Amino acid sequence: MDDKKRILIVDDDDQISKMYTTLLNIKGFTTERVNNGEDAIAATLEFKPDLILLDIMMPEISGFDVADILHNTEKTKDIPIIVLTALGGKEYRDKATAAGVAYYFVKSEVDLDLIAEKIQELLKSS
Repeated sequence: MDDKKRILIVDDDDQISKMYTTLLNIKGFTTERVNNGEDAIAATLEFKPDLILLDIMMPEISGFDVADILHNTEKTKDIPIIVLTALGGKEYRDKATAAGVAYYFVKSEVDLDLIAEKIQELLKSS
């Protein structure tokens, strides 16, 4: 059986999701990519990720709503979520925290190494 940790990448920007897929595959994770909130919920139930990287501004269902739905669903409530978004600002961070998000990062202000470090940290504690 494959004991690699599984990460779901949810972003409607194909370049960004490919970049994170490559990084995480190199680091030894199994990844799955989807590009909207509706697919994120379905993929979470099917793929059963150990962690989710989630964008906020997406078609179908926003990342805030995805996080809220997953956080309030028995089968998915304990899956850590890291938000990667273009949206800065305290009100967005507060909304994400209220939806159960573990970390909130603005894409333009964070580097790949920090994201990888936070993923490792969350997966060790889960």
